[in-house]
Amino acid sequence: ALAPAAAVLVTATLVVAFETATASVLQPEAVARARATEEALEAAREKAGLFFALEAPPEEARRRAVAFEAEAKRWKLAREEAARRDTVASALRATVAASVFAASGGCLLAPVVAGLGVAFDPLPLWDRARGQWEGLSAHPTPPIEWAAYFSLCAVACGCASVLW
Repeated sequence: ALAPAAAVLVTATLVVAFETATASVLQPEAVARARATEEALEAAREKAGLFFALEAPPEEARRRAVAFEAEAKRWKLAREEAARRDTVASALRATVAASVFAASGGCLLAPVVAGLGVAFDPLPLWDRARGQWEGLSAHPTPPIEWAAYFSLCAVACGCASVLW
């Protein structure tokens, strides 16, 4: 009874490790851009007090420097949180795919169908109050019901293919 659960965990762990390891290799421009942004922010943090002192009275310059430092820290924490959420989402997608594959009896289509519920953003929604469409970025992850529904469909398809 523990073998399928262990296989799912090992598979999910290997997928996440592989995805994490290859992401920087396959996306060198994104990595370089992120590194350059962090370096530019650090340089700006070091010189912020001087820049603000040149264009404002001392008290106002200190207030601006403190506000800039707080905003820079908030930005850095947001980037770290986004990276953490990305890793967690990757782990969940891999776990769902491996679980559905195991539950379907080895149907290769099952993880693909289940992945539809956890990989895609929902369609844009019409915001009546503002009279405009909400973009895909307004909904970074689909509702949990999607993952459950697509996983159930995938297992059903897998079981049906095993029976035929």
